[in-house]
Amino acid sequence: MSLPKNFQSMKISEKRPKNGMRPLPSKRPGGKAGKLKKVVTNVRILKIKNSVPIFKYDVSTEMKYALQNGELSNPKSLTKGSMTKDSSVQRRKQLALAAMESARRNHSNVFSQGNAFYDGQASLYTDFKIPGTEGEGLSLSIPPEDITNTNPAEIRMVIKKTAETFQASTSDLGKALNVCPALSDFTTIEALNVAVSNYATSKDDVITYDGSIHYLYQPKNAGLSEKDAPALSEDKQMAVGMAGIVGVYEGTDKPMVAVVVELKKSAFHSDHQPLYEKLKSTAKEYKRNVPNKFEPNDPLARLVENLFKGLELQKTYGRNAGTPDAKSIVFGGFGQSAASATFEHEGRPITVQQYFQSVLGIKLQTPHIPTVYDSRDRRCLLPLELLIVSENQRVKTEQQTKEQQKKSIKATAILPEQRLKQTEKIANYLKFSSQNEDLKSLGIEVEDDFLKVPARILEGPNIKDGKGVGPLKDNCKWDLKCLIAPARIVKWTVIVIMSPNLNYQEYILRLSRKASQMGLRLPNPVFKVLMRYENDIEVLIRNEKNNGTEFVLFIARDDLNLHPWIKYFELKHDIATQEIKCGRAAQTIERNDSITLQNVILKLNLKNGGLNYELTPKNPTSKIFATDQSRLFVGIEMSHGVRGKGFSVLGWSANIKQNPSEYLGGHYYVKNTQEENTLLPTIRRVIERCLETCAKLQRKIGHVFVYLNGVSEGQYADVNVDYVEAIRSGFGGLHLKVTVVAVSSIHNVRLYQEEFKGKNASETNIWPGSVVDSCIVSPVINEFFLQSHLAFQGTANTPKYALVNDDSGIPMDILEIITHQLTFLHQIGCSAISVPVPLYMAGECATRGADLLATARTNNEDYVEDIELLNTNLVYDGKKIASVRINA
Repeated sequence: MSLPKNFQSMKISEKRPKNGMRPLPSKRPGGKAGKLKKVVTNVRILKIKNSVPIFKYDVSTEMKYALQNGELSNPKSLTKGSMTKDSSVQRRKQLALAAMESARRNHSNVFSQGNAFYDGQASLYTDFKIPGTEGEGLSLSIPPEDITNTNPAEIRMVIKKTAETFQASTSDLGKALNVCPALSDFTTIEALNVAVSNYATSKDDVITYDGSIHYLYQPKNAGLSEKDAPALSEDKQMAVGMAGIVGVYEGTDKPMVAVVVELKKSAFHSDHQPLYEKLKSTAKEYKRNVPNKFEPNDPLARLVENLFKGLELQKTYGRNAGTPDAKSIVFGGFGQSAASATFEHEGRPITVQQYFQSVLGIKLQTPHIPTVYDSRDRRCLLPLELLIVSENQRVKTEQQTKEQQKKSIKATAILPEQRLKQTEKIANYLKFSSQNEDLKSLGIEVEDDFLKVPARILEGPNIKDGKGVGPLKDNCKWDLKCLIAPARIVKWTVIVIMSPNLNYQEYILRLSRKASQMGLRLPNPVFKVLMRYENDIEVLIRNEKNNGTEFVLFIARDDLNLHPWIKYFELKHDIATQEIKCGRAAQTIERNDSITLQNVILKLNLKNGGLNYELTPKNPTSKIFATDQSRLFVGIEMSHGVRGKGFSVLGWSANIKQNPSEYLGGHYYVKNTQEENTLLPTIRRVIERCLETCAKLQRKIGHVFVYLNGVSEGQYADVNVDYVEAIRSGFGGLHLKVTVVAVSSIHNVRLYQEEFKGKNASETNIWPGSVVDSCIVSPVINEFFLQSHLAFQGTANTPKYALVNDDSGIPMDILEIITHQLTFLHQIGCSAISVPVPLYMAGECATRGADLLATARTNNEDYVEDIELLNTNLVYDGKKIASVRINA
């Protein structure tokens, strides 16, 4: 599941007190179904002395500079500001930490009474009271030379006790636990998180992000090798680190406090690299050279521009050049070359090249290559050769080439045994361990052993295909011999956009033979072969629609990115399509690859209204809950990867056909601005559509299950009120049961086998069907971890599920079994997937909606900035293809 697809950036509604006051479902006994096992976690227990006082203070540190008129400048805050730009945040944080160290040195009388832990931003925690922090707070002068060489006139730190929860205690940990989220007090947990990370934050060879993610400059210091953090290219390097998160968990017989230590790996841009050198190394990745003369419309410039966007850069000239305080910009794009770009200076036009030569005395060496403009001001054009990459910047996915992404995945996807060993090494190096003396002085000790917890292996269902019932292999895989409900295809066309090495007729012959073996009759298609592509996808699709063709299969050259356009015109002309790359087709023939042919047929059958298989009970005493006619299962997921006026895409999927094993889906566009938010009405629209469709089929729904992806624990209160009200408002007066489950893979808990047996990922990861619903879950929220699929690469990231709302009283056993069974209904491939199929498909639908909007914008459609027109012209409602699996 893709991490940028979530609800966290949505402004659901203004925060209302009642949201947090409505209790979440009361804690229920854990499940009992399944075979018992033990699993190892990446969790270390904290032993905490009772009644240790904790005091919380707000910290504000500001710098002022002397102006030419003798007055002081407006203050520059070191403790507040944007948190979105890595380099700027780190510079500000390093100055704030240096200021606190200076304060402790120069005002030792203030800090000498006990322990103090600072988060590098605006919060300070102590185990003693600091006098003078009432009212306006305690003001401390910081010697400027202690923290910066930019010569500020003064630096002042104000320490002020917080307005809320100024004093707490280690005995107050239980206050973080409340079924009413608004009544939870996390002050002590927040303090412990800062204290546990204090050693890592203070180390010179560690850089910290988001308060709890610590990366090592020198992994070898922790006993790791260069292979563990390899170079991705000449300008990007993998870094290894750790997240350390403190929380309160259920424990074995009473709640416990523990720290989750999770291995982290991320790519970083090379610090201080000249941007011109980065341009050359990026061009080299594409086997290109940087010419001495080119403009922004050059293909190389367009290619590189997308990889550089959002990059923080510093000037190598002017005030503070060569220091961390040098003037910075954010790469927005390329402008005209310095030799051709002009602007007004002292009443006359001047080129950028002339300005730097005559005014600044800098002779440009590369005046005929594009300039760079600041994302905050397109008029600000700067010579590329006078910019360097700011330090400490993590690489975003969109800033990597495809080859770099492959290397990054390979570096992060390490086997469980190796991952656990690296986790232990870094945890010990950063002293998330019994060797942390600072924690001991606070009455806290970390247990070095990783916690072992009970797990159960849930039994998967059997699979029924057109030839009968077959058993599972490895509790998650099966063989499919014959389609249970083959589609009826009368007229279809194969459009081949040629690759000279492909025998397309042989490929279709093999595909038809395999389909016949699986019970699907494919009549002879009409072939249309294009020796070259002439940007005519719409003409091709429209002609097929007009000719009465039901389905179009494209076989396209590998170098053509036609998929967005095929899907765009598929929607516009309401005809089902599928695309296969020539390279994959040729490889299928060469290898006589029956499995790949089968997967193509599974998709083809769904796109034409067929069904591939159904679930049946494993034995007479078990039951398939996931295909009960009276249960409606809905998945909802957001995609925020949409440019425009605050638009997001809500993807949805549900079992709204006569056969409850079949899932359909779609998307709607959501406006997310301060003036207008359409998220909740859109959720209502989804539920109304699903229930209306079921009613037309005379399916009587009694219980609605909604799985939501990307909802953080901090949003449970909003989901429990606003989302549930939106869901219920779609019932049209019906009295239905509701169960709402939040699903997340964005957590830090990992589960491992107690003993590693085997060599590859599928053998050494935890077993498919593994469920953990005790010990490392919340003491007050109904949570469980469920590993449904077999992990074939790296270490499994087991999804976590939380019951956020329920009026049915469903036992945890049944909820866990239903959730597990739903992962077997994807219909594409012959194995369980990682999350329930309605949620998986909702994610695919959200991505499809974002892609369609991007393509519509490229096609200059006039409706792309109007939310109502988008939800009329660019959705599947009312289309014939809405009745089949459009995203199969």
